[in-house]
Amino acid sequence: MQKPQCTQLRSMLSATRPSGESLMKSASDGAAQDAGAGPVRAALGADGGHAMLVRAPEELRAAVPVFQPQDPAKAALTTRVKDGFDPNRVLNPGRMYAGV
Repeated sequence: MQKPQCTQLRSMLSATRPSGESLMKSASDGAAQDAGAGPVRAALGADGGHAMLVRAPEELRAAVPVFQPQDPAKAALTTRVKDGFDPNRVLNPGRMYAGV
C-alpha cells in the first residue's frame, strides 16, 4: 500500500495588471510576513492593477487583507451599498473589507 503524500500549501496572491494580464505570486510560509503582498500591491496599484490573496494559512489571512485596499471614494461606495443591503451588518461582516 502506498503512503499518502503530504503537500505543503503556499501562500498565493493573484494579481491583475490594467491590461488584464494575470500574474500569480507564491511565497513560502516563512519567506515574508505578508507573503509579498505589500510590494506586489504597491507596484500594481501604481499602474491601476490589483492583487488578491487567494490562499494562505489562517494567521496570514488575519494579517493581510484579501483584496487590494480601496481608494477612499470606492470604499465609501462599498460602505453605502453594504448599508443599503445589510443595515445591521449581520451578513459576512468583514469578509470582503475590514469594517464593512
